Amino acid sequence: MKEKLSKNKILIGTVAVLLIGVFLSARYISMGTSEQFLPVSSATLTIPKFSIYVKECCMTSVTFKSFQNLKLLQKELDKIMNDYEKINCGENTYYYDKEHDLTITEYGIKKGVILNEFYITFDKGKTKCENKTEMEEVARFTKEEKEHAIYTNCPTCFSKWNGNFTTIEDYIKEYENLDEIINKLEQEVEEKKVTKEIYKDGGTILYKGRRTFSLLKCHTLDGNEDIYIGDSSLNYEENYCK
Repeated sequence: MKEKLSKNKILIGTVAVLLIGVFLSARYISMGTSEQFLPVSSATLTIPKFSIYVKECCMTSVTFKSFQNLKLLQKELDKIMNDYEKINCGENTYYYDKEHDLTITEYGIKKGVILNEFYITFDKGKTKCENKTEMEEVARFTKEEKEHAIYTNCPTCFSKWNGNFTTIEDYIKEYENLDEIINKLEQEVEEKKVTKEIYKDGGTILYKGRRTFSLLKCHTLDGNEDIYIGDSSLNYEENYCK
């Protein structure tokens, strides 16, 4: 009886070692691609095979987990994007998937403990480049009994980032301030989706997204707290925060 139990333990141990070996080896082997239907947005994406759907955010961004190592995962995603039509919009490159009629505006990878993650952000249809214009005032908000202005040269940047079709003007009418927006940007800084730069003019902050959305929050010594919204090319210009 003891001999039989001992053999079973050896067998189970051997199988476990083999499975671990297969898993570790598979992390470095391309498995091809598969189609993934997204239940929230009703869109379909081409992704590395055997990826695990995690969540959708705001109908424009989706996260997956994968057993593939980071280097291979990045290579697989790059290969998928190379099959799409490239749309060059200034500093940004988008990828139009004609078969599924959607445009990939951003994608990336993130290291995990056992399974790594990757995300894809997209717009339905074929995205057209925004023609850059001068900053225009589109709304005002009150803070500590003082009015401040919101400027933008990219009318759709906020709605794409915010995950719905609400304009910054409508948002301010409903919420009256930008506290939730700033909190969300701070969270994205922690997640390394957005960079944060603080200036020595009193504390002006530039939240810079990698592709579609950036925000300059003025906080100058003379009390200017205006807001500037643009895409990833937004910078702190000399005539801002005046």
